[in-house]
Amino acid sequence: MYQEWLNRFGIRLLLPHATSQNDEVMAAIHAVKAGTRDARTTALLARAAQRLTEQGAQAVIAGRTEIPLGLSAEAVKVPLIDPALVLAQALIRRAGAEGRIEQVG
Repeated sequence: MYQEWLNRFGIRLLLPHATSQNDEVMAAIHAVKAGTRDARTTALLARAAQRLTEQGAQAVIAGRTEIPLGLSAEAVKVPLIDPALVLAQALIRRAGAEGRIEQVG
């Protein structure tokens, strides 16, 4: 999904190599799903992000909802983009522009 959209804007998407995806990213995602959010989980995701920055990535997209739960922006040397947060901010801006912001609760 991200690759197709980013290509439209001339942004090249780098993906983790298969080993990094399986051994680091997916291991961390499974840990977060199991309720584990510890230094090891962060280290796995930070290592995967570092591998991407070594390939030239200028930002990291936390493309699974579990990733921002296990990886803080401080653990990455480039901007960490949380798509859920970006979407929420866009929805708030759109609702505000249309005069329809309602308080929930």
